[in-house]
Amino acid sequence: MSVICDSYFDESYDTLSYMFYEGGWEGIGQAFSGNGGKLESAQFYMMHSNDATGTAYAKIYHIMWNFGSSAVPLYPLVALATSDPIDVSTIADERELVTFTFSGVNQIILGATTKYIVTLEVETESVHPDYLYAYVHHVEPTHSGNSCHKSPDMPWGYLGGPQDTLFYVYTDVPKFIDIISNNSIISVTR
Repeated sequence: MSVICDSYFDESYDTLSYMFYEGGWEGIGQAFSGNGGKLESAQFYMMHSNDATGTAYAKIYHIMWNFGSSAVPLYPLVALATSDPIDVSTIADERELVTFTFSGVNQIILGATTKYIVTLEVETESVHPDYLYAYVHHVEPTHSGNSCHKSPDMPWGYLGGPQDTLFYVYTDVPKFIDIISNNSIISVTR
């Protein structure tokens, strides 16, 4: 059974989007909190236009800097988990919630209350007007984490102001174990 580890959605999500194309955005992400469960999938609101092609992945990274304001993937960039690939051409030409599945060794345990970044990364050679879009929300209220982005030949940067990537991260149901320590009961995961 899957549970939502963390997510952000707002009905006005079509107010802003990021376009992936050759020479354009390469990635967008959102800082979030783990729940102690085993990673199963991530979802983003996306669409493609015209004849966009390429491959998209969701990835999980440790964060550096400040959760909620300036968090970006930890350098040097080493993904903790990478989803199975999705062929961009199979994504609808209208907004849809696209699911990225993590399998095998990529089904990592997301530590309870540990901060991570989930990213959507696209490898494409598509050019104008063939775009892949990912949606964000840029007004209050916001998620407790913060959004970040990657452009060509630049490191990941955080997006200032009230702006959050629309996302869901799913895990299995966290397993909690009670441990007795110094006559106190402590609940830990797995």
